[in-house]
Amino acid sequence: MAQLRMAVMGLGMGASHGSRIIKYPDSRLVAVCDLSKERIKQALKSYAEEIGVPEAELPTPYTDMKEMFAKEKLDAVVVGLPSGLHSSGCIAAAKYGAHVLCDKPLEINTAKCDEIIAVCEKAGARLGVIYPMHFDPLMAGIKKAV
Repeated sequence: MAQLRMAVMGLGMGASHGSRIIKYPDSRLVAVCDLSKERIKQALKSYAEEIGVPEAELPTPYTDMKEMFAKEKLDAVVVGLPSGLHSSGCIAAAKYGAHVLCDKPLEINTAKCDEIIAVCEKAGARLGVIYPMHFDPLMAGIKKAV
């Protein structure tokens, strides 16, 4: 199987998703996108220094998602934008033809959630939502206690 070509949009909390993609052998982080050049710089520095990604293999940085989609051949995109902006990233990725993995919550209202789901279905894009604490043993214990 060929490596999945992936991107991360939103490098605040989303930068950690890039670290996991880099460490997974069946994927390659080829692009990152954020409006803040400083967050991009920090994420790339982290990937290089903490994970050991050679400079030549660092993902291409973008501050404009339309430019990223125009220049990159992506299989999937992780949307780590701030809550309330997830629909713009998810919809753009699906229309581009990439599968979408969105950080929680999918959106802040059901109308936007419905729109994301409809666009992904129409585009044939798989849609997933990240709930990082869902299977955490502490959360399971709390649920059991309740």
